[in-house]
Amino acid sequence: MNYGTIIKRAFALLVCGLVPFQTLVGQSFSSGSNGSFGPLNVEQNMTIDLPPDGIIHATTINIAQSRVLKFNRNLSNTPVYLLATGEVFIRGTIDVDGGRGTNFSGGQAGPGGFDGGNPGSLGTPAGSGFGPGGGGAGPGSRTLDGVGPGSYATASDVVSDKVGPTYGSPLLVPIVGGSGGGGTTGNPG
Repeated sequence: MNYGTIIKRAFALLVCGLVPFQTLVGQSFSSGSNGSFGPLNVEQNMTIDLPPDGIIHATTINIAQSRVLKFNRNLSNTPVYLLATGEVFIRGTIDVDGGRGTNFSGGQAGPGGFDGGNPGSLGTPAGSGFGPGGGGAGPGSRTLDGVGPGSYATASDVVSDKVGPTYGSPLLVPIVGGSGGGGTTGNPG
């Protein structure tokens, strides 16, 4: 052993002896959950009825890989809030997408979002999508050409004067749902 190694070890022992041992403590955090839902464990695809305020007060949340958690809207169509008192593991998907429209009604929004525009039927013109970024109605043909998509937080890549105006924050604060796309005659909106 050479003197350089001995000096390095002695210095390391000296420094370790001078530095007091400190316990690292994580910062506490409260999500606001009261735990009344209990554990939310998604081992199979699952759809939950949202409570009136849209808040799921879980103790823990675990969404397994390749599993999907969906929600049925409540009467007020509030956004979804998932709160937990403990650990949260999301390996799968949380799906708040809306549905497709039909030849007789616009697509229903997902929780907290805005419905798609009604299609023109029985002599009525097609309607624009609902919400602050609702897309404009189509030209009245049976194709989707010219129907405006709804927008949220970023501009659409569709080049059309029917694109809904951009609104909201990409950080989703505050939580506001997406706007609906426009309807067209005889085609889903």
